[in-house]
Amino acid sequence: MKTLVKDGFTAPMHPRVIYENGVPVEVILSLEEYLHLLEAIEDKEDMTYIEALLKEPMHFQDFENFMKESFPGV
Repeated sequence: MKTLVKDGFTAPMHPRVIYENGVPVEVILSLEEYLHLLEAIEDKEDMTYIEALLKEPMHFQDFENFMKESFPGV
């Protein structure tokens, strides 16, 4: 974690919490932390989608039939 030294005090730079009337209302993140957070959210969404797909029954057909149905006349 990066630190900020100002007036003899050391404080973490990120994440920083902004308070209003003693209540946390905002958080400041570095760009690196923000991008990491976005990636983690996307990974979670992907896993949720995959888990839902795996609960559904799977149906298979052989490759020849797939090609005939998908690309008739080829």
